[in-house]
Amino acid sequence: MKKILLFGAIALSLNSFGQVPNYVPTAGLDAFYSFSNNSLDESGGSNHGTVNGATLTTDRFGSSNSAYYFDGVDDNILLTSPIFSGNSNVTNMTYSYWFNADNIPIAGTYFGIINFDSYWKNKSTSYNENGFIGFGATNPSTSYGISTDPISSAPNEWVHVVITFEPNLWKIYINGQLAASETVPHTFLNYQQEIAGNSDGQTLFGSRSSVSLGSYAFFKGKLDDIGFWVRTITECEIQELYNAEIIAISNSVTQTGATLTADYVGATYQWLDCDNANAQIVGETNQSYTPTLTGNYAVEINSNGCIDTSACMLVDFTGINEINNSSVKVYPNPSSETFTLALDEYLVGSNYMIYNQLGALVKKGLISNSNQIIDVSNIANGIYNLSIEQTNLRVKLVKE
Repeated sequence: MKKILLFGAIALSLNSFGQVPNYVPTAGLDAFYSFSNNSLDESGGSNHGTVNGATLTTDRFGSSNSAYYFDGVDDNILLTSPIFSGNSNVTNMTYSYWFNADNIPIAGTYFGIINFDSYWKNKSTSYNENGFIGFGATNPSTSYGISTDPISSAPNEWVHVVITFEPNLWKIYINGQLAASETVPHTFLNYQQEIAGNSDGQTLFGSRSSVSLGSYAFFKGKLDDIGFWVRTITECEIQELYNAEIIAISNSVTQTGATLTADYVGATYQWLDCDNANAQIVGETNQSYTPTLTGNYAVEINSNGCIDTSACMLVDFTGINEINNSSVKVYPNPSSETFTLALDEYLVGSNYMIYNQLGALVKKGLISNSNQIIDVSNIANGIYNLSIEQTNLRVKLVKE
């Protein structure tokens, strides 16, 4: 069984779009092969694979019968029909696959991974000598393609590859990261099947050509989760195809007192005021946020361009201690120029913060003595909230 991890959820079910796992984008999906017990096309189409010698094996998670092993001698999987339905004018497309090679090809050799064979219309992905990933294509007038630098993975390690095409531009992503980009003088790709010369018109996984034309570039290792889209999938979708199967990206939030903390680590954050149409709270871009007013708040999480928003969380100051007369006195209040804080000595050395009604910090300073004067002459008239750092002490200020 494949691991299916998405923003805010860990799902192990399959969705209603054929049998495609939930982590696979379905818009524009032409075919998908998870190799879970078989070589069927799970996209809802019927471009199934016929297995020639390859055997079911464990996938990158150790799940049995969830990938195919190819022996490097004569194994491959033959598809029923050409990919992209043999369309002669594919203007945008994406390949995605996982591979785990037994060894790096030696000088002068390569492993065929996915091959569309047609007379002067070949399209081949390969794992090449010294460990670089390539995509090559031919037409009657020229050959063209793109390749990466040698990748850093060792033999017997799983590698995720995404290849995209849009008019005049090829890209290859390795393990979620852009590894190669190249401008080409082509605005479309021709996947029309034509059997002539030394081309048999077949689409294969695990070799460059079929056995009937002679053993050629047979792959030795494992293949898994092969997919094709008739569009250029987004970088966010590429990240999800790679990362969603390794780590759970959570949009949950933990509340401790008045402090909200996003559970997901290592992203960028923007806190939102749910009671103000999810308006961004200026300057609140840390993983944690402590509001100064009772209200509902959420966080927008951005991880490598994939964005999700948490549920709104209520922060209610009912029952949280207000500044009391035994600790702090504020005068005059209202004031037009300055406020004086008369404080207990234990609060000296703390910071004070003043927030506006949107929760944005407008002033912060050090409490240097027990009769701290705060100059508010340069802030706009209105109602503000003053709090003292690392305490639950707070009071309303009126600037007029």
